[in-house]
Amino acid sequence: MDPKTPTSSLPSLKSITIFSRSTVAAALINLRSLYWPSSVIGAAIRAGKIPHHKEERVPDSGYASAEEEGEEEEEEERLMILRADPMERAFAIRWLTGFIVRSEEWVGAAGGSEFEQEQAQAARVRVVEEAIALLALSADTQADGALSRDFSFAIAGGGSIKIELKDEPYATDHESVGLQTWGSASVLADRICADPEKYLRLGGKITLRILELGAGTGLLSLVVGKLSSYPIIRDRGIKVDVLATDYHPAVLKNLQGNIARNFPLTDNIVRGDKLDWVDPPALDEDDKFDVILAADVIYDKRHGAWIKACAERMLRRSNDAIMWMIIPRRPTRTGEVEGVDEVFHAIGTNSLTIVESKNVARHTGVGRADECGYRLFEIGWGI
Repeated sequence: MDPKTPTSSLPSLKSITIFSRSTVAAALINLRSLYWPSSVIGAAIRAGKIPHHKEERVPDSGYASAEEEGEEEEEEERLMILRADPMERAFAIRWLTGFIVRSEEWVGAAGGSEFEQEQAQAARVRVVEEAIALLALSADTQADGALSRDFSFAIAGGGSIKIELKDEPYATDHESVGLQTWGSASVLADRICADPEKYLRLGGKITLRILELGAGTGLLSLVVGKLSSYPIIRDRGIKVDVLATDYHPAVLKNLQGNIARNFPLTDNIVRGDKLDWVDPPALDEDDKFDVILAADVIYDKRHGAWIKACAERMLRRSNDAIMWMIIPRRPTRTGEVEGVDEVFHAIGTNSLTIVESKNVARHTGVGRADECGYRLFEIGWGI
């Protein structure tokens, strides 16, 4: 591939809705070939430009003429000059930022029948994810491609909580999705801060033990940990203990870093640890949790059953013990919401069941382009 300059190859954002998925995908592959050439093939396969089952190779004779070597050197020099051009790089970053901001509009512009539209939107979402990955790699402040993000949540009664998170670049391993902070966690964090009494069941508590499943970057756990220093919890003398859990090694490493970033090393209010939903530890009743939080943890049809079984082993058996789960509503993934409804439908004293579920509107500028809102589940012990 002969990379083109960003100013000549990126489609106009003013008319972005008229451009096809293949046009935008090709533009992103061009950016990768220019600035990150080692990952061009993988990006092309994910964008659907190169079939994953076919790879054509030209036999290498092992010989090259002096003329060919000279041409290669000239091309490499041209690319080095282009890559070092600050105007072109700045243009590429501005374009990626603008495209991501308008990505919801672009995804929604996919046409066709209802089925074709769903498929086209899903394909466009993958292109948007590629743009997000490139923007993370483009972050000048992070040489390793990571991206620092600042969050602020207003607290009931005044004040706000500030959280600084590090998001790592997307990996090809689907189990490492927790390296990114997803919109549903931000939406639930906002609601917890607006009404801690309701979401944390503060009434009459001496200790408050919180467990987060699939914590990812740890946003929910960090928010609850910081809430503990505000009057609504501090003035009641409630001791707060938060355990943020995940499974993937890379996610856990990033999670631990985010905990250290937001809390002094001497502060053990928030801890991070590995948890396998299929094999959770057996806890004494006194060691179980008062509240379980889970945001965007369903991306496999088996996850609902695993999470229910895990929560039933780790949530304290009490009328005021509660689990909050929030998952995005996506046109192409409607089975996720129905799956949670089905798994948590059983009624009985030994089962966790849905107390209430409601749709939550999408927040402007929060979440992926294909998220049309969220479903929030309040889950408790059946009576």
